[in-house]
Amino acid sequence: MALQLVYLGDVGTGFTEAMLADLLERLRPLQRPRSPFADEVPRDRARGAHWVAPQLVCDVTYRNITVDQRLRHTSFRGLRWDKDLQQVLIPRGLGSPRAKRAQGRGWRQG
Repeated sequence: MALQLVYLGDVGTGFTEAMLADLLERLRPLQRPRSPFADEVPRDRARGAHWVAPQLVCDVTYRNITVDQRLRHTSFRGLRWDKDLQQVLIPRGLGSPRAKRAQGRGWRQG
């Protein structure tokens, strides 16, 4: 069974100007025309989005999880060169039945 990418939210803080410039250079060649997520991304978040292929792993902190299973108060901490995409885990506490089935399998849900 193929793994699928699960949308958990976005990150808008924690970046320095240098980090943003570096990320732009790394993400530009990964651009794609459509969302890579298996589920629909909320319209207010998808509007104006620039989609990329899921090839980089980053570290994100968050304060809590909303009732609709989104990470809240997120902050970017940096890219993780020591992690493969297959090692990325869905945070504990995501309580929907679908999310519970995915726990331990990563953001890419199968």
